[in-house]
Amino acid sequence: MERTNFYYLLIALLVFLVTIPLADDLDIEGAPIVKGLVFSCLLIIGVWSLKGSGRSFTLGMIFVVAGVVFNVLAVQMHSFFLQHSSLLFMIGFLLVAITFTLKQVAFGNEISLNRFA
Repeated sequence: MERTNFYYLLIALLVFLVTIPLADDLDIEGAPIVKGLVFSCLLIIGVWSLKGSGRSFTLGMIFVVAGVVFNVLAVQMHSFFLQHSSLLFMIGFLLVAITFTLKQVAFGNEISLNRFA
């Protein structure tokens, strides 16, 4: 199993956890766009952390591209159907990423700081 670096994903998750509540609390006019952009960046970084994993990377890329496209369309058209479709694709990606990460952490042979990050 190839060694994967999850530091960037950890930083992206922390930025996501701070940015989304701030966008809500500050009542920014473009809050949905900010939320969509931050979550899309999180997904792109998440796919990057899957590189070298074969099928997981390919499946993750499909979910992310579809999720980002549906997210952009949902923001442009104000469609709840497209918004829910985007969420389903993003949940699919998160399931792929969680499965890959658990395999990396639970079944990896090497003990390093990367396994604890």
